[in-house]
Amino acid sequence: MMYWDNKVKGYTYPPCRGFTPKLAEFYESYAHDKNFQIIFIIFDNDEDSFNEYYQEMPSLALAFHDREKKQELGKKVNVSSIPTLILLDEDSGDIICTDARNRVVSDDTGENFPWYSS
Repeated sequence: MMYWDNKVKGYTYPPCRGFTPKLAEFYESYAHDKNFQIIFIIFDNDEDSFNEYYQEMPSLALAFHDREKKQELGKKVNVSSIPTLILLDEDSGDIICTDARNRVVSDDTGENFPWYSS
C-alpha cells in the first residue's frame, strides 16, 4: 500500500488528521497476519515536521529528501488529493485498489482484505 499525506509546520490537513490514526491502527492490527506493508509518503516543507509526523505511522516511509520519487509515484498512480491510500500488487506493481482509504474505514476488521477496485 502507498499512503500519501501532508503535514506542514505543525498543521495537519483535517482529513489526514482523522484518517492517519485509523490507518496506523489497521496496520498494527493486521499487517503481519494479512502480509502487507505500507509506504508512507509525506509531503512536508521541513524535515523536522516530516520526522515528527512519521512517528505517528508505524510503517515504512519514503525519505524526506526523496522528493522526486514522491512526485514520480504520485503521477504514476494519479494521486489527485490527500489523504490517498492505494493498493498495489506485490509482484507486478499494478494498482489493485484506488479507494483503499474508504475500505480501511468500511472494512476495519480487514475481513475482505486485500481489496480490489470495482
